[in-house]
Amino acid sequence: MVHETAGIVLAAAEDAARDFLNALGASTDSESMQGAPGRMVRAHAELVLARAIPVRCRPRVRERLTKRIADWLRSQLDPKGVGVISRPNTPA
Repeated sequence: MVHETAGIVLAAAEDAARDFLNALGASTDSESMQGAPGRMVRAHAELVLARAIPVRCRPRVRERLTKRIADWLRSQLDPKGVGVISRPNTPA
């Protein structure tokens, strides 16, 4: 049986996370690291990320807007983490 959460196939994601950690030289064989791939996958599944939001404003306004978007996502969705990346369409 394959478990899926919001489009994430958990077993495949855990295998990929384990491979990633091993490629970085972090052994997942120890008792303390055996659960690390699963923790990585669950953390990713609980994160809300808004990115590539095109805006046309000066940096200070863009910073405030980005914070307001993050605050709104946090208040409406109650995720464990929020990330917002905005980029200017034109030079400010």
